[in-house]
Amino acid sequence: MSANGISTLASKEDRQVAKLDAAQTKRQASGDVSATAYRTLNSYNIDLLPTKFSGNNLVDNANTEGLVAGRPWVNAPTILTSNIMLNLDPGDSMSYSGSGSQWVDLGPGSVDIMTLYGNPTFTSGTPSYFTFNGTNQYSLGDSIGIVNQNTYTKSAWFYLNGYQDNNIVSGDGHFIYMGPQANIDRKIYCGHSDWASYTAYPSTATINLNTWYNVTLTFSTTNGMTLYINGVQDSTYTARKTAHPGSGSVSIAAYIAGNFLKGRVGKVLCYNAELTAAQVLQNYNATKSVYGL
Repeated sequence: MSANGISTLASKEDRQVAKLDAAQTKRQASGDVSATAYRTLNSYNIDLLPTKFSGNNLVDNANTEGLVAGRPWVNAPTILTSNIMLNLDPGDSMSYSGSGSQWVDLGPGSVDIMTLYGNPTFTSGTPSYFTFNGTNQYSLGDSIGIVNQNTYTKSAWFYLNGYQDNNIVSGDGHFIYMGPQANIDRKIYCGHSDWASYTAYPSTATINLNTWYNVTLTFSTTNGMTLYINGVQDSTYTARKTAHPGSGSVSIAAYIAGNFLKGRVGKVLCYNAELTAAQVLQNYNATKSVYGL
């Protein structure tokens, strides 16, 4: 038995698990209660080990290499960075410093800056987020071309404090919002401003108050729209496939400077590509633990 209580005769995997559990206990003793950051269900996040696992080859949850049953090793999921146009994360100090009106894009290439209007409330923690009052608070970017007219993906974490128009990620010609009868049908609506109706494409699922959700919308003039809620396909819309008429600017918690959201917004992503179902799920899995899912 070694000095730290870990047997030198144990397998490499057992020794790594013991290190993992000891580090988790230490974190909890110091007041950090985020136990699932290390271990979630039957998986261990190898990237959070004090010493990264280097024994057996890495495997997935299928445990194809025969590690101890119920203890597969997995890599931490990461968000897709290819074709990303906007990456806003209030939990990253490089994106939001904790004060002021600038919410900065973390994406590669030219940096887009979203301006926060009306002084929405910033909350730091797990998760970090902005709370918008549904009256005069929103975020608007000056950059154009963030949301491609012909092919795009928009995604956001949001939490409603009340039902109203509740635009989540919209712009001058494209929208994801709750609709004019949100207090009745509680559905998300998606579309383009020159389509026949602002209620062209409703979700199948309904949205509850006081609950974190991830919403992702993909679009192309070839395939139309596909809506995902919490990483799972909700519905598709192919009746209209025409490009949105706007410049590709982005507003968060509003449609340009109106139709405000009453609630919280966390991480926001935009791509100039139509993500696949697997890619949408990858992004959801990479961020869900922060939002308690």
